[in-house]
Amino acid sequence: MNPTLELLLRILGLVIAAGGLVVVYMAPRIVDQKGLAARKKLPPDMDEMMTPEEKDKYRRDSAILDIKLRGLLLAAPGFALILIAFS
Repeated sequence: MNPTLELLLRILGLVIAAGGLVVVYMAPRIVDQKGLAARKKLPPDMDEMMTPEEKDKYRRDSAILDIKLRGLLLAAPGFALILIAFS
């Protein structure tokens, strides 16, 4: 492989992976700043059994998990590039 292309793939892979991992790390702050927890819907069977504090915690945790999964989806192509470029 051309050394310039290999270097470019390594840098691009590291940048994409780092961007996704930053999203994963910043997920709680993103949820709090954007108010994403208020938009989450609870399943009807859980809605009846939970106290309001438990509902708020469940919504926030669910929103954080969604953001973290999207961050990992963003980082996955970077990890693939890193795997290809460093092997």
